[in-house]
Amino acid sequence: MNEKEREALALQQKELEANQLETREDIDQLDKLSKKIKCQREQLIGESGRFLAFVPC
Repeated sequence: MNEKEREALALQQKELEANQLETREDIDQLDKLSKKIKCQREQLIGESGRFLAFVPC
């Protein structure tokens, strides 16, 4: 393997590591958003139940 090939390989490795880090950060952010939405959904369900208790059928 010559010097250019080693440099190209090292660059590809750095790009891969950067992409993996970005992917992990995206996954963490999606996990946080998912938990937030779940909490908000549970809140909405509870609030709608209380609201419906006051609405005559």
